[in-house]
Amino acid sequence: MRSTLCSAAYALSMMFGVAALGCRRDSTEEPTPTGAATEVARVEPRRHPRLPEDAELGRKATEQWEEHEREEEQNRRLCYDHERLPQHRAVTAALESLRQRFERARSESDVAGAQALARREAPALRKQLDDIDPWRNSSLLVADYDALLARLAPPPSAAPGGSALPLGPLGPLRSELDERLRAIEQKLEAAEECEEED
Repeated sequence: MRSTLCSAAYALSMMFGVAALGCRRDSTEEPTPTGAATEVARVEPRRHPRLPEDAELGRKATEQWEEHEREEEQNRRLCYDHERLPQHRAVTAALESLRQRFERARSESDVAGAQALARREAPALRKQLDDIDPWRNSSLLVADYDALLARLAPPPSAAPGGSALPLGPLGPLRSELDERLRAIEQKLEAAEECEEED
């Protein structure tokens, strides 16, 4: 009796095992490729010959990329100044005030007074420039401020005998100062309209 039960259990387990295996096989399975189909799968893709290079188009593409890079750098620097407009406005107001002293000079003593004032204020102005751009490589304006300040407040040894500038050369100096301040103002206006990247 025991052997009959064991045989029946064994037969049932075999039937369920075969049924389970049959169910696992996916009826949509593709047959394994054989013969010629396998050979097709091993064929190398066709290689195309390299296209000839056009030196002129390559040069134009390089120029366009370099121009794009210059524009990006210009815009980066404009936006840098845009973020510091209040500081720029303070510096330009101080420089304009110093320039006005030269504009009003009617004698060599007036010129000497204007230069002395500019020399006294120069360290504080240079500190403001350092606050705007410590490394002098991001602002478009700091180099202009430095140049303008150098003209307004030259070291005493720059004038003959350490004296003030004579009145004669003041006309060209005034023109130069006006031109530099106009250029600074144009750059500030451009900085106000910088196109910030999203």
